[in-house]
Amino acid sequence: MIKKALFLLLLCNSLYATDTIHHIFTASVLICLILVVILISNTINIKKHKKTTSIKTQNPTDLSYIDNQEIIVKTRHFDIRENLLYFFKTLNYDATKNNNTFLPDINLEAENTDGKLQKFFDLQGDPELVISAMNTIIQIFNQSLHNSTFIIKLDMFGIDENEVYFDFAFSIYTSNTDKLEMIMEQMQDKDSKLYEKMVMLKKSLTYIKGSEITIDKEEKVIGFKFMIPRCLDKNSIFSKSTPIKHNISKPINIYIAHDDTLIIQNIRTNIEKSSMRCNGILSLEKFIDFTHNSASQLNTTNVFFVATSFLKRIASTHRQSLYTMQVEKNIKIFAIANNYSEVDYIKHSFGFVEIMMLPYTNEYFDIIINHILGKYQNQ
Repeated sequence: MIKKALFLLLLCNSLYATDTIHHIFTASVLICLILVVILISNTINIKKHKKTTSIKTQNPTDLSYIDNQEIIVKTRHFDIRENLLYFFKTLNYDATKNNNTFLPDINLEAENTDGKLQKFFDLQGDPELVISAMNTIIQIFNQSLHNSTFIIKLDMFGIDENEVYFDFAFSIYTSNTDKLEMIMEQMQDKDSKLYEKMVMLKKSLTYIKGSEITIDKEEKVIGFKFMIPRCLDKNSIFSKSTPIKHNISKPINIYIAHDDTLIIQNIRTNIEKSSMRCNGILSLEKFIDFTHNSASQLNTTNVFFVATSFLKRIASTHRQSLYTMQVEKNIKIFAIANNYSEVDYIKHSFGFVEIMMLPYTNEYFDIIINHILGKYQNQ
């Protein structure tokens, strides 16, 4: 700064060396004004620099406020199937933004104290607290990853006189492995917002009996085990499920027309759980060819679980023929909707097609199977 001022003063003196005293005085005043401006400017810059530096070197986020947060537990009698149904509908909407897919792996059957397998739905606790903990884990990955597939596993692994034991596991399948690794690291980085979410999650889990979070980076799985008290009311309206009734006079062939191996495997497993058989996996070309060639087989009922992407690709060329086949022949089509944008498309473009939203509960899939059986059992 001083060097700048001296340089200006020297320049001024050399310019006005032969001039009058009045001109020299004027130049000196001008230089003084310039010096004042330089001093003010540098002072402001120093303050800004100090402010910026303090932000960069601030201490890690103080999370002590989480300890003081109160979590209210609302215990009530509930049917876990109902809670999962509404939760899964919400996830179908949530999957839309990043074009993700949720697949279910639900088991609500376990050995009781007599060593016999038993389905159990009646629970006494706070379902919102458990669902919220699951959703926290799910949204960490759903909001950060695109075009990925997630498997939601809820396994009932034990029942005793007072408690039902569950294992929740969330598996991630994504091509963006670098982003996934970064998310996993941020969950343990104390300066990260994800770490703050994990601290809040761990606190909420302290209100869920027997729960403790586990993270498997190698298998890309995160989850927690927990237990919920049983509801011992023998007259509970939740105590029974609707059985699948096989009462048909003609064989039913079930096919999956899709190109995603995880979705194919998931639906195929549930078809086999219902004591029915998946007759084949079809590509788009085979699906078009098969429906045309099999439409005249009146002694056989053909049911197709079809990717919405397949229907989009043939909408302009085969929509009318699909409509004719489903209405006039023994063909039933269920469109597999990964997210709500696909649900909306099917409703507007293929109104005659049934929709199966992902993820789905076991009971929802049983309703689909019973619908198939009920429709064709007297044909």
